[in-house]
Amino acid sequence: NPMIERAELYINGQWIVPTGFQYFDIVNPASEVLLGRVPAATTSDADKAVGATTAAFETWGCTSASERAEYLIRIHAGLLARADEIARTIDGGYKQSGYGRELGTHGLEEFLELKSLQFKA
Repeated sequence: NPMIERAELYINGQWIVPTGFQYFDIVNPASEVLLGRVPAATTSDADKAVGATTAAFETWGCTSASERAEYLIRIHAGLLARADEIARTIDGGYKQSGYGRELGTHGLEEFLELKSLQFKA
C-alpha cells in the first residue's frame, strides 16, 4: 500500500493550506505500520471549519426531508462506487486473520447497505 500523505485540510468543499506546520502520523494499531500523514489543524483552521459548518447547517435545516434523502442516497451510491478504493486504504482491505470480510469490500458494502429511510410527517 502506498502511504497516504495530505498537505492540506478539506474545509468548506475545498482543500486549503493549514495555518500550522505540524502533522499527525496515521498508524495501523494492529500492525503499527505507518499508513500516512495528515496536517494538524490549528485553532484558526478549526474556526474556519466551524464557521463553514454553521453556515451549511442553516441551509441544510431549510432543506426538505425528501431532498435530504436524495443527498444521502447519492452519498451512499458514491461510497459504494469507490468501495474497492476505500477498502484498500484500510490497511490493504484485509483483516490480519486473512479473511478480509470485516475490512474488505464486503464489509464496507455491508456497512453501507441502506437499511431504511424515515420521514417525519
